[in-house]
Amino acid sequence: MQHHAFRTTVANYVARFVVAASFFLAFLVLPTATAVYLCMAWGFFLLAALSYLLAKARHVSALAEIVKHTGVAAAVVLVSKLTGLAIRSLVGV
Repeated sequence: MQHHAFRTTVANYVARFVVAASFFLAFLVLPTATAVYLCMAWGFFLLAALSYLLAKARHVSALAEIVKHTGVAAAVVLVSKLTGLAIRSLVGV
């Protein structure tokens, strides 16, 4: 049982590292503006793919799960952008 827990922990760490590195790599090789849009698209793709897998495991509608999760993510991105613009206008930068 301990060996299984250790393997799961290592696999989790490696998966997280690879995903994080994929975002970092985009910023290393692309101009910042391009990397931002590519990373947003990549992030939404990963979120949709994981939502699909989760929906299949739970035996629920994959489309509903994808729309729900990507909708929340889009709302978070929009609110973050609007907050940044508001702060920028208040600070005067």
